[in-house]
Amino acid sequence: MPGIGIDENTAIIVEGAKFKVICSGAVYLVDGGDVPHSNIAEAAADQALSI
Repeated sequence: MPGIGIDENTAIIVEGAKFKVICSGAVYLVDGGDVPHSNIAEAAADQALSI
């Protein structure tokens, strides 16, 4: 399952199959298709997610 993480003060502009990062932060692309464990099901609302 693919995912995108976008820092605060950051945005992406999607252009077809590509995107451009603008502003001051970073963007993270994650392909979770082969991830053996995460805490998404157990994490509390104020807890960081772990993949």
